[in-house]
Amino acid sequence: MRRALRSFVVSLILAGSLASCQATVEGESKKWETKVVALQGYAASHPNFAPAIEQHTAEATALFDDAKAKGQGEEAADAMAEANRRLDDLLGLFERVEARIEEIHRLETNRDLLSLRAREVTPAVKRAAAAIGDAEAMLKSATPSDVASAKKALENALAGLDRAAGDLRRLRDRARRDRRRVEKSRDKSSRVDTPPASTKVNTVKGLH
Repeated sequence: MRRALRSFVVSLILAGSLASCQATVEGESKKWETKVVALQGYAASHPNFAPAIEQHTAEATALFDDAKAKGQGEEAADAMAEANRRLDDLLGLFERVEARIEEIHRLETNRDLLSLRAREVTPAVKRAAAAIGDAEAMLKSATPSDVASAKKALENALAGLDRAAGDLRRLRDRARRDRRRVEKSRDKSSRVDTPPASTKVNTVKGLH
């Protein structure tokens, strides 16, 4: 009986989790609006990509309009989700480039990373700065005529950023492991060196 109750509770939890993740027309509509605005922002900041972004948005919009025609049910929501995923094909690459540049800037000032010897850190930081410069120059000079060429340009820019961020990340992680190892050793040594607290035995006067 108890096992059956546990199984029932687990089933309810799983069902609730699935329901919370299930696409809805309202949720997918909000996602769509956010993603379209984001792509428009990238078209403004990267005008050379604007034609490809407009083409990509138009293709995804056709899917989204077809989805809306299906009504308000699960079928419509799933079709809207597919249109959103189509937008992500290009939007996701722009966001990854931006996120990787931000990650590099964070890593450059990381406490653990900067604790390493300069001869190790400085070359990696210089390579990362060069990777950002190369990526920005690459995107500025690109002239993508369609969505496929826009994706290729973004992927090429992202490749150098990924390598640079990965190098900094590995150095940071190594420095972090070394710091934790030292801290652990110091704590252990402190416990060993600390003399045990004296224990005072209370005796009753007159008793031996």
